[in-house]
Amino acid sequence: LGMGRTFQIVKPLIALSALENVMVGAFLRHPRHADARDQAMAVLTRVGLGALAKRRAGELTLSERRRLEVARALVVNPRLLLLDEPLEGLAPIIVEELLRAIRRITREEGLSAIIVEQHPQAILAISDQAVVLDRGTIAHAGTARELREDPALVDRLLGVAR
Repeated sequence: LGMGRTFQIVKPLIALSALENVMVGAFLRHPRHADARDQAMAVLTRVGLGALAKRRAGELTLSERRRLEVARALVVNPRLLLLDEPLEGLAPIIVEELLRAIRRITREEGLSAIIVEQHPQAILAISDQAVVLDRGTIAHAGTARELREDPALVDRLLGVAR
C-alpha cells in the first residue's frame, strides 16, 4: 500500500476503541491479531494517543479524532500521506501540536505528504514545497521558503488585501 490518507470529515468507527480503529488498517499488513495490535499501538503512541488506546473513538475530542485519522493513515506503512484539511476545527495550540507531529513523523519515516489545507501559514511552517491552486489552476509552485519569506506574495496569491 503506497498511500495513507485522512478525510476532511473525521468519521471513526465510534463504537470501537482507538486501538481497534487503527487495527482495522493494521490487518492489511499484519493478518495475525497480535502483530496488528502491536503495530496499531506503536502508531497510536507515535501520534500521541497511546494513553487513549482503550477509549472508544466516540468519546475522543475532535483533535484526538484528527490524530486517530493520522494514525489510521500511517498504520499501512505508506510512502505518501494525503491529508485532507487535517487542521479544520482545531484550536491554535492543537494545530501547532498536530503539525509538529506530522513533521516529525514524515521526517522520521521518510514520508512525503500532500496536505490540502485552507490555513497556508500553518502548513508553510512545516513544508518544503508549496503549490497554490486557484480554481484548479496552479497559481504558484516553488519552495515553501519563498512563500514564508514573502508575505506579499501569499497575500497576492490568496487574494488577501492588506
